[in-house]
Amino acid sequence: MTRLITPSLAAVVEQLELEQPRLVTRQHLKNLWDSEASPNPSLTELVRHLKTQGWIVPSGVRGVYEFVPGSRAGRYPSRDPLQPLRAALADSSLKLAVALGSALALLNIADRGPDRPEVAVARGSKPPRGLSQRMRVVHYDWRLPTTPIDGLPVHQPATILVHIAHRPTQVRSWGAVLEVLPALTEAVTSDALRIELEGRPKATSTRLAYLIARIAPNLLTTFAPQRSRGLVWFGPRRRSLRYDNEWNVADTILPMSPSAVATVAR
Repeated sequence: MTRLITPSLAAVVEQLELEQPRLVTRQHLKNLWDSEASPNPSLTELVRHLKTQGWIVPSGVRGVYEFVPGSRAGRYPSRDPLQPLRAALADSSLKLAVALGSALALLNIADRGPDRPEVAVARGSKPPRGLSQRMRVVHYDWRLPTTPIDGLPVHQPATILVHIAHRPTQVRSWGAVLEVLPALTEAVTSDALRIELEGRPKATSTRLAYLIARIAPNLLTTFAPQRSRGLVWFGPRRRSLRYDNEWNVADTILPMSPSAVATVAR
């Protein structure tokens, strides 16, 4: 599909083709345009013309656009499901990361991620509306630094493991998580687990022990969990699917017992 390069767009498009950015902000376009020292068109008109001719397309986040290079042979956006996150990260003040099932996929622990990518936002960060509309956003404060994969911050295995114990209701598919839980625990180091558990409620450690006691007993020595005096809920407070006497856990959410997962894994 032919795309026009009008004289007023030529210098900006040429610079974008040289840079080959995945995403551009209005500020970046303004900087490119200001460097041309020309009074016309205005930034608003420049953005409109670039969109009309198919050189940029909306990213899902206000003020951030995806650049569509000439090599793409058409005004088609990429099919990157994580593009809205890339756009949101243009705001360096936001603390966001690929989480849960999407992180498991990017870490090659799971074969595939969820159809709707999952992103965690830390306390104090407010994700843009476009991100929440196109991705599943959960709130979780992580301790460990993220792992950079393909330009994106991704939760480490220990962060994922503690996350699912700390906020089990944030897991969309426990069946998929239990399937890869043995592989996930194998990727977790004791030092990383200790850091991610720091400052968490005792109930988090109890739920984690319930999850991995039969699958990765070696990790239990990292945080030395003890049976809780009070009942610990694994999931919403409703009629339980099973009760674990060893940890005093009422499980209302898992499709199968973690001990059964350990048996299958062997």
